[in-house]
Amino acid sequence: MSSQNPVKLKEANRHSMNQAQKSFVSNSTSLVNIGAEKNKTDMQIQEMRELYRVIMASEPNLIITNVGPYMWKYREQIKKRDEAFFIDNEFSNELNEYYSRESHTDQFDQNDINVLMNSIKKSWSTFTNPEKIVVWKHVNTMLMTYAQYLKCEREINNINSKIRGR
Repeated sequence: MSSQNPVKLKEANRHSMNQAQKSFVSNSTSLVNIGAEKNKTDMQIQEMRELYRVIMASEPNLIITNVGPYMWKYREQIKKRDEAFFIDNEFSNELNEYYSRESHTDQFDQNDINVLMNSIKKSWSTFTNPEKIVVWKHVNTMLMTYAQYLKCEREINNINSKIRGR
């Protein structure tokens, strides 16, 4: 560790984590809104959008800590903009894994996530190329901000370890 003050380093990393979390939420909110706008008559999607807003107002860190790891797992497919992978994949193993964890506390249930994913998949063909570019931009930004979030988290853990090791 450099000669910099560890407290200040942790503070700077916490600030960067917070900025990454805000960007992640902003971009995921944009994606939810895009999906809801494309599916205006789908009441389940509209209800989920409202639920998402409520959850983000009360637990803004929830989305990055729960969605981020799955985005990271598929970062290569995201970078390649592999539409077929995401359209053809049911992600049932990931959903089962997520909902079997005792630690998950969100208000979305597995059916909500399936409804959201299936609605977006069905409407994907109605997206224009410029709209698809916007969606991929948001997804890529989320991936980049999650990488920043992980880097800061790792730095904070390293600082804590070095402080305890003194």
